[in-house]
Amino acid sequence: MNKDYAIDIFDGCGFFPVVGVTILIERCLLRIDEGNKLRMHDLVRDMGREVVREKFPFEPGKRSRLWFHEDVTRVISKEQASKAVEGLVLNQPKPMHVNTKAFAVMQNLRLLQINNVHLHGSFQGLFTELRWLCWHHCPLESLPTDLHPRKLIALDMQHSNLKTWNGVKFLTNLKRLNLSNSIFLRTTPDFSGVPKLDELSLRFCSSLLELDPSIGHLGKLTDLNLGYCDNLKILPNSICNLRSLERLYLEECTNLQNLPEKVGSLGSLQELRVSGTAINQLPDSIGLLKQLKVFTLAQCNRYMKANPWLSLIFPFSQTKSAIKFLPPTVSSLSSIKDMDLSDSNLCDTDIPYDLSQLSSLGYLHLNGNKFRSLPSRLSQLSSLRHLWLHDCMSIQSIEEFPPNLRTLDASNCPLLEKLPDLSNLKYLECLDINDCNSLVVLQGLQNIKAIKEIYVEGCRNLTTSLEESLFQGYSGRLVNCSIFLSRRGIPPWFSHKKVGSFLSFDVPSGVETESLEMTLWVDYVNEGILGVGLEAVIKNKTDETEWIYEPKFVRTLQVNSWVCNGPQPYPIRSGDKIEVCVGGDKGLKIEKCGIHLTYKNDIKATTQRSQEMVEIERENLMDFIREKRGHAAVQISSDLSKENTLSKRLKLE
Repeated sequence: MNKDYAIDIFDGCGFFPVVGVTILIERCLLRIDEGNKLRMHDLVRDMGREVVREKFPFEPGKRSRLWFHEDVTRVISKEQASKAVEGLVLNQPKPMHVNTKAFAVMQNLRLLQINNVHLHGSFQGLFTELRWLCWHHCPLESLPTDLHPRKLIALDMQHSNLKTWNGVKFLTNLKRLNLSNSIFLRTTPDFSGVPKLDELSLRFCSSLLELDPSIGHLGKLTDLNLGYCDNLKILPNSICNLRSLERLYLEECTNLQNLPEKVGSLGSLQELRVSGTAINQLPDSIGLLKQLKVFTLAQCNRYMKANPWLSLIFPFSQTKSAIKFLPPTVSSLSSIKDMDLSDSNLCDTDIPYDLSQLSSLGYLHLNGNKFRSLPSRLSQLSSLRHLWLHDCMSIQSIEEFPPNLRTLDASNCPLLEKLPDLSNLKYLECLDINDCNSLVVLQGLQNIKAIKEIYVEGCRNLTTSLEESLFQGYSGRLVNCSIFLSRRGIPPWFSHKKVGSFLSFDVPSGVETESLEMTLWVDYVNEGILGVGLEAVIKNKTDETEWIYEPKFVRTLQVNSWVCNGPQPYPIRSGDKIEVCVGGDKGLKIEKCGIHLTYKNDIKATTQRSQEMVEIERENLMDFIREKRGHAAVQISSDLSKENTLSKRLKLE
């Protein structure tokens, strides 16, 4: 379960979950994964369950926790439960009918999961101590009027049959409410009865027509998820009163045409996702969202014809009254880190001229639009690390790139004729210009020391001089790099070539240098899926060492070549016997492979290259530390505020 979700439940039970979770992590009994979910080893889980089971091995109804399916069904069907039961889990693959009398004795029940269970009978006096109720596939069309779980902290009723909601006034302690995939739900309740609500999810509620205006009373709400609510056409203006709201998800609300004019009042908003909506104009107040870090607008403009934003450049033109997709105020979003404008039918003038104020922008998606060129001030975005321009079918030239790019994807831009000199992109790690048929010149690529992946498949008009400079001097310049290009055959200057996927050779004897570098060339046919695995296993039979060359994935369904140099963890010396075996996933056929050996004589050049790589890795590490430090500061602040009283007792600073 999500760590924050679980902590809310434990906190509602009167525990000290922040300190408790920290101690369990320190003792290696618990960990938190990349998705912020709590994880525990199976053996630790089983040990805890056995401690509970062995107290009453033959009387499961007297145990504090019931999770084993046979034990639960036995206790419920025979009404053998006791007051000791605090947690019960019953996940049914098929609907199961249960009388509420089975829970009458469980007066201390705090955690209950009854997925796909049909409860019948009176709810009077039941579940008074309940903190967490998970009831997926609930068959009820409305909540029972006699169900009053006043201490409930979290209610998860995904995939329910609810049509109306009439029990919210009794849930005064509720913090988390999830009604996702309740496809019959048409309206929401009066939210004034849940003042502590922190998270609300109505995702995939496809029949939802409107939100009750009382949603503006939820002063503590931080997460609101309305994604894929197909029939939602308008948001109440009161939503702008949610001053604590940090995340607002509206993606694929295909009938939603506008955001409230005062959306800029959401001063705490950090994520705004409106991709796939019918929104064709953003309010000017959008620039007031100073805390906004993630802003996705992909495919927002697909329901309208492109309207050039000429009024920014020609203020007295007749197009002054045309709809402007992005207002100039979007340039004020100084905290934004990720902006997605992909597939929105945007032209050159739809992007504000001055983007230099987006000082924190690290990810920018402009792919699938109708740009002919990019704003020159993009080059001033010093924090931009990843830029996507693929499938921009009209783009013809790019004058200048931001200096600190790590990823540049300009693939499938058939009219792209010109790129700037790439020599200044000293941190660039991945370059993808697949299927840029009009591109003739690519300057400076061989001088980028950090490059790890280069995709030039389908660039059939690139000059021969580029290929010669790229490959013949390859191992002395581009270290530990994979290149994918359209099939051209293994060059004649490769020292070892073989038809098929296996190659063996002896390193020439009498070479004075102590070690060599090798460049691998593989011709292959991809007859399988779009992304398949490809690898080359290198074995030095002389000293019994082995290593693998492996690109991330092979993306094309055609005949191509893969060129790779490194990584090479072990030295190759004169007289060594080398075997190369190339393979891949199903559908990938290896036709030829070759090896070219390069002698490492230029010690000075190698040392200089190593120093440059150290500087690049140092910059990458500093970026990572700065990002993690920001996340850590936010988490520490949150945790300390929750456990302030206990911290004083423990004298924590």
